[in-house]
Amino acid sequence: MEFRVETFHTESIKPSSPTPLHLRSFELSLLDQMTPAAYITLIFWYTGNAAADESSLEAEEISRCLKKSLSETLTRFYPFAGRINGCLVDCNDDGVDYIEARVNCVLRDILNPPDGEFLREFLPIQSESNEAGTGRLLLVKVTFLECGGMAIGVSISQ
Repeated sequence: MEFRVETFHTESIKPSSPTPLHLRSFELSLLDQMTPAAYITLIFWYTGNAAADESSLEAEEISRCLKKSLSETLTRFYPFAGRINGCLVDCNDDGVDYIEARVNCVLRDILNPPDGEFLREFLPIQSESNEAGTGRLLLVKVTFLECGGMAIGVSISQ
């Protein structure tokens, strides 16, 4: 059986309150300016115990809570909702990409044994993407599994 990760929704999550004008520019350190642009990627795995007929309702509720939490967090960590512009982060409240996907397998199938190429499907963007130096600083991809579990892939520009 071939496993497929299917993206079904993408949106931009903005901070729950605007960044104050005096915090709109965040200067990058010299080390940050000299480091080649790339994304640091992480995948967090969560098991589920939902029955198959309840998993879609539970997934909607989980996603709603994740988006609300992300929006509130971006208010405190406002540079992540901005863009890199030369030596600065323009903290313009543009938001972060939030991607929802589903995969036609259970967690045990993915991790026993793990396939590095397939695991890349759970990330919102590849670590070597050219967007790391000019695009979004933070991207999140939530993938719901048939077993009720989920994977949260995070890409953070370094």
